[in-house]
This record gives sequence, structure tokens and C-alpha cells, in this order.
Amino acid sequence: MTGSGLTHYRFAPGPDFIDRCARSLIDRVPGPDLTGWRVVVPNLMMAPAFKQALRRAAGRSLLLSPVETLQVHLAPWAAAFSPLSDTRRQFALYQQLRARGWFEQGNLWALCEEFIALFDELTEQGAGLAASEDALAAQLAAAYGARNTEVLRFEAAVVHQLWYAETQGAPSRRAARLLGAAQWTATSPTPLLVIAEGALSAPLHAWLQSHAERAAVVLCQADRSVAATPLLSMLDAAWPSTGTLPLQTRVAAVTEEGALDARVQIIGVDALEHEAHTVAHHVRKALAEGAESIALVAVDRMAARRARALLERDGILVEDESGWKLSTTRAAALVDVALEVLARSAYWRDVLDLCKSPFVFSAMPAEQRQRAVLAIERVILDEHVVTGLAPIAAKLSAQPDALALISILSDACRGFSMQPAAPQVWLKRLRALLTALDATDALLADAAGQTLLESFVDHVEALHDEGCELSFEEWRDWLDSELDAALFRDRSIRSPVVMTHLPACRLRHFDVAIVVGADAVQLAAEDRRAIFVHDGVRQDLGLPGRADGLQRLRDDLTMLIAGCGRVVFSWQQLRDGDPGPLAAELEILDLAHAMRFGRPLIQPAPPMPPVHATHQGQAVPGPVVPRAQRPASITAYGYASLVSCPYQYFARNVLGLDEAGEVSEAMEKRDYGQFVHSVLERFHTRFPVISDVDDDTLLAALEAETQAVFGERVKANFLETAWLLRWRKRMGDYLAWQRSREQSGWRYAESERSLRRALLLADGDTLTLKGRLDRIDRGADGALAVLDYKARDTASLRRAVKDPEDGQLAIYAALMDEAVAQAGYVALDGDRVDTWALDDPAAAAAAHVARLTDLFERMGEGAAMTANGVGSVCDYCSVRGLCRKDYHDD
Repeated sequence: MTGSGLTHYRFAPGPDFIDRCARSLIDRVPGPDLTGWRVVVPNLMMAPAFKQALRRAAGRSLLLSPVETLQVHLAPWAAAFSPLSDTRRQFALYQQLRARGWFEQGNLWALCEEFIALFDELTEQGAGLAASEDALAAQLAAAYGARNTEVLRFEAAVVHQLWYAETQGAPSRRAARLLGAAQWTATSPTPLLVIAEGALSAPLHAWLQSHAERAAVVLCQADRSVAATPLLSMLDAAWPSTGTLPLQTRVAAVTEEGALDARVQIIGVDALEHEAHTVAHHVRKALAEGAESIALVAVDRMAARRARALLERDGILVEDESGWKLSTTRAAALVDVALEVLARSAYWRDVLDLCKSPFVFSAMPAEQRQRAVLAIERVILDEHVVTGLAPIAAKLSAQPDALALISILSDACRGFSMQPAAPQVWLKRLRALLTALDATDALLADAAGQTLLESFVDHVEALHDEGCELSFEEWRDWLDSELDAALFRDRSIRSPVVMTHLPACRLRHFDVAIVVGADAVQLAAEDRRAIFVHDGVRQDLGLPGRADGLQRLRDDLTMLIAGCGRVVFSWQQLRDGDPGPLAAELEILDLAHAMRFGRPLIQPAPPMPPVHATHQGQAVPGPVVPRAQRPASITAYGYASLVSCPYQYFARNVLGLDEAGEVSEAMEKRDYGQFVHSVLERFHTRFPVISDVDDDTLLAALEAETQAVFGERVKANFLETAWLLRWRKRMGDYLAWQRSREQSGWRYAESERSLRRALLLADGDTLTLKGRLDRIDRGADGALAVLDYKARDTASLRRAVKDPEDGQLAIYAALMDEAVAQAGYVALDGDRVDTWALDDPAAAAAAHVARLTDLFERMGEGAAMTANGVGSVCDYCSVRGLCRKDYHDD
């Protein structure tokens, strides 16, 4: 139909939609030269298909017209109005929100995005706000059906003031495009063919009518209400755009040709892995049947990516149109951890993460850099460096490569100013930081890294005169939001299998489309409105509401099914153990189809492919240690490991393997025990005998030594006070125990004594027994006592001294050159301080030394170091993954 010079066609969506649009242009232009026309497509993905359709419609070669989106066509005209980019609008809004203090506890950057989205909606729909704050507040109250409360007045004031400020400056890009469109029409109008996915907004339609008065305009609009085929009739019956007839009445009018089961499948699966295998199965099947274009519509990105991994394992590449967040790339992770190092005073985990990034220190050869990073990690773990680069550098004098890396990092950090600055200044500082870290070349060699650096350059150029000063924290919040909003696309892959999203499929044809994640949560109408969410308010303001979002989803699904040869929907029936319902629109479609044709669209999923395994377990490891590699020394701790599980001892002491250490950031019970040991050593150095000293003096001295030992940790972390108080509760009990011990004739002699004893083995080798004794006492008769402090309760120590497998006290007794009269544990925790001693330390020492030498002699003879640990020995074993305890044959 024609009106005001505008020719407006409404075509039903389907595989011939593009051809009909192309024919409408060919019928208007008799010659082969189409360059005088401009073709506007809703997305550039349609451009190749439309150009091919033009050639088919003409049946000959053509001089093709430019085929672009409206945004691209209008860009030169919009540029004349010097529009503000969304980023510049963000900063303008941010300054206003920060200055007015309306949302002191809110995320101002997120609020800026929400306000910009609202203002863009108002611009696109040609809507406006009331002339005053009071009028807007009254309008909101009427729409909400509520009183004109303080809350509504506040909402009206915020939106109205920000909207007014927005309209006073340079136009937004969307507003500039409308202004540019009018300027184009006024100065040099060009014939237009406009392809629209649906009804245009009022401002765009008004512009086309104005343009049509000066040049030919053809509007080809997809309209599913033009039910030109039985298939569309069936879809319209399930998802009506108008009318209130019951479903059963609507489907009764559908002919037999409207059956969908030959081209639509809905498949419920058990879990994510099953869904990924199902998707991969249908892709392989489609390719085998000759499909030339397959769309993976990634509603559930995780399941789609897993399916992609399965396909690529089989050599089927997937072209990713939708991309993924730039913030999830390794390049963005480098930026994040580099800024973390600055923000958290070189916290040790951040330092290691930064040093291990594949992008930094690229001037140093890879193997040399890896060794240097390992040296840095060892220093951090061994010295328990929590924060700071200087303590790390101080311990690396003998490691020049590692010291060079820390020096580079230190220089880079010192060169990064933390003073408030405009965003473009912060970005220049960041670029300088990456350059100082030798990361720029490596980032440029990485596709995502190159995108990241290019985005920095674009932002610096766009913000060259931005005056909004930001603190480091404010700028970093903005940068995080920018990286999260930006997308990275790997354009190096070309494949018939394309991963995309549902809106990008509008009016496109695929042989097969597979919608991944068609559950009720994910395949639902989009609703991102944070401001003015009430439908009545939006309707009153001329903005789309929830019903419009639902209609858009139904249109998208209709276009997908009508435009593709076959469509498969998959969804997980269980998510984390909870039922996962199918998307509501697909439930309706399945019900409608079953009511009309007696056949459901929901079909069983193909079974998971079987796992081919010829062996479910592995033999229990039992390596043999060559005599030349048998350890020459052992401690009480090593002996306990050898007795508990020979394989554990083999891994730790022969192979030298163990779990990576951890920096002690907060005190643990092990640290508490070491601190108490140190306190008691210092105290008894001053007071070997306490019998003649009063309790007040002793408690004061013990408190002074306690403060000297615990003080720095408590100062660094107040929460460590809990450990300090725990020890203070025991100080009086300890003094009472010490007095009782002296009354029994024992006197403190020395502490923290390191001892060695050589044991001759039957094969002629010598085994050195080593140990460090917590405390040695002497009796009045010269008798010797060996004591070991334990931050454990008395019950567990009572069991330990009765356990014949516990050899710690026996080994300590064996280390002494003379007979030991007493060997015991001193319980410093629990309900009281007490001693639990061996019944016969000499006999225990002799028995354990004999057992130790026998084990080492058998080791030298080739006895297997079998992984035979049980219970808690395995539960807390650091080499459990090496012996693969969980996969041993029964």
C-alpha cells in the first residue's frame, strides 16, 4: 500500500522474506545499476543474503547498492551534530550523581547505565517527560495508583533533573541520528529500501514518511500476523499477537499442513553434560545430512560452550558471532591483577598471579622466566611475605633473574601515580604500567589483548578533554564495568556452524537452528528496566512494557521457526537437583500442537554416548628405592610418615614432592603452638627455677614475653587477639604445673636443642637420626627428662602415649646420649596443663630404633614402598592425588 509517497509492504517472515524484499527493489529499478538506492537492513548479518537475493531476482549481474544498517548510513549526518558518546554521557551523569549525593551507598556507574538506557528509550520512542518535577510526580502517582508520596517525588526529581540536564547539552548518538536523518532528507535525499524486523518506532516512521515526500522509499516489514502459510497459522494460533479466543478454538482452524513435528523438536535432557552431547549429536547429524548453515542459539552460554568443546574435539569448528565478555579473557585478567597489586600493597597472591601471567616480562626467555617466578614463589612461601615487594627483593640477592623481575615490578608500581585524575589520564597510566611490565608486545600478539589495547586507545581519544576527576577506586569501578560490557570476537574462524543469540537470528535463514538452554528462566522476555518498571507508568510515558517484551520474544521464535529448515530446542530438566521447567512459550506451543494433531513436540533425548573404559582402577603403587637413593637421614616426623604409609614417605622424602606451602596470613593452631614454645623458651631463660619467685612477678614476666612474641601479629591483625587470650587463660595453670614439677624434683635445663645420632645399618651404611627437642629437664639425682609441648587437649595426648605406633617421644629419647628417665607430652590446651609420659622410655626408644633400622635395611634390599595408609593418614595426605588412592583396585 502507498501513502504520502511511502510504499509499505508487510511480508510474512519465512525463507522467502529476503527474496520478496529484493524483488520489491528490482521491480522499481529497470536497469542493472542500483547504486542510486540505499538499502537499510536491521543487522549486517543479513547483508550477504540480501545481495545474493538481488542477483537471483534480477537474473543477471548488477551494480549493487550499499547495504548497511541505518546507524552506518546516518553516521556522517549524525556526526555534524557532534554527539556525545555513551561514555561521555556516563561521566556527565556520574558527576551530577556524585555532586548531588542522592545515592551515597549505590553503585553510581550502574545507575548511570540505567539512566542512559531510560533516556535512550525516551528518545527512540519519541516520548518525553512532564514539564516539571511536580507534574511528573503527579503522573507517577496516578500511574502507580498511589498517593503522591515523598518517595515518588524523589524519583520524579531525580529523573526529571537528570533528563533536563541531558537535553541541554550536545545530543546523544541516538538523538543525533534522528537529527541527521532529518538533515539528510532536507539536503540530499536518496531513494531508500528499508527492511524492518517489525513495526518501527514513531520517530523513525515519521522520518520515512517525510523522506518519501522527496525521494522514493520502500519499507518491507516482517509481520507474522500476515499468516501466509499453514506453518505461520499454527504459530499464530499458539502465540497470538491479537485476540482473546481460547487456545482450543484457535488451533481448530489450523489445517493439517500446519503440523510442526517435522521441523520442530523440543528435547529435555538430564543435565548440562547431557545437553552438550545432545547439541553436538544434532550438529553432527545435520552436517552428515548436508546442512550448509547451522546456528547454535546460545541462550545458555555455558552449555553452548561445552557443546562447542565437544564439537571441536571432533574437528568441527564453531564460528562465534556473539563473542564473550572481554572481562573474561586472559588479557583483561592481567589488567585486573596488575591493579590489584597496586590496590592491595602487593598482596602475595596478586604478586604471584601477576608474575605467572603469560603476558608480562616478555623480554626474558620463557624457561628462564619460569625459573625466576618459582624462585619468587619459594621466597614468598618460605618467608611468609604477606604484602610488599621489598621483603621479597631482600631475599633474592642470590637469584639475579628473580630479583630482576621484582625490580621491574617495583619500578612499574612506583611509576603508577595513584593521585585522582581524569579517566583518560588513568588509561594512559595503565598503558604505561603495561609497558613497564614488558606486556605490550605479548598483548598485541594475542587477539583479545589487541582488542583490549585498541579499546584503551579509542577511549583515550574519545575522552581527550574529559574533566571528570576520579579516584583510583572510582576509575577502577568504571573500567571494570567497561570491560564487562565490551565483547571480544574471534574472527579467525569461518565455519558453517555459527554460535549466535536469538535476536541476531531475526529474518535470517539456517538449514538447522539449535536453541541451547530453552528453559523458563533463560528463554524468557527480556526485562532490564530498573527505572520506571511499572507498566502503567511506562504506558503513560509512551514506553514499551512487559507485554511488548513478550510479543518480541514470540516474534523472534516465530521468525526462527519460519525462517529455518529445522529447529531443535534443548533444556535441562534438572538444574542443581531442582526441576527446570521448559520455557512457557514452548510449553504453550507443545500443548497447542498436541491439541490439534495429537502429537507432542517434546521428544526424548538421544542417550549419552557410552564411556569406553577397559580398566576401572589401577594397581596400588609400590615403588622400589635404589640403595644409592635411600635417604641418609630421618626425623621423627619422617619416621611417622614411613610407618603410616611407605609411599607417602617415598613421595615426600625420596622424590622431594609435597604440596605447595601457604603464606600464613592468619594464625593457625600450628602457629599458636610455635608462638607458645617461643614464649616459654624466653621465659625459662630468665627463670629456670620459679619456686622462690612470687606469682605476680612470674605472671608479669610471662606477660612481657607473651607480648614480645605475639605483639607484632596482634598489631598486624587484631583478630589474632583471640589466640593471645587463649594463651593468657593458660598462663596461671602453666605456672602451677611448673611449681608442681619442681616440687617433684625436676628442674628446667634447656630448650629447643637440636640433636643427631648415627645408626649403623646392617649393609654398612649410616642413617642419621635428627630431631629438635622442645625441653630437657634434670632431676635432683641427675635423671634426664625429655618433654614435648603440645597445643592439644589431655585426652588426645593420653591416647598418644598408649599408642605403640606413636614413636615421637621414643625417637626423642633415642636421640639422647644417656638414658632418659621420663619422656612425655605437656598438654598446653584443653581443661588443664598436665604431663603424659611413656611408661618405659628406654624400652620404647630401643624398640622404635630397631624398627627404624629394619625398615631402612629392607628399603635398601628393594622392599616395595607400598601405599598402604588408612583412615586419617590418607584423609589429610598431601600426596593422595599422586598415589591415586581413590582409584586403586580393590
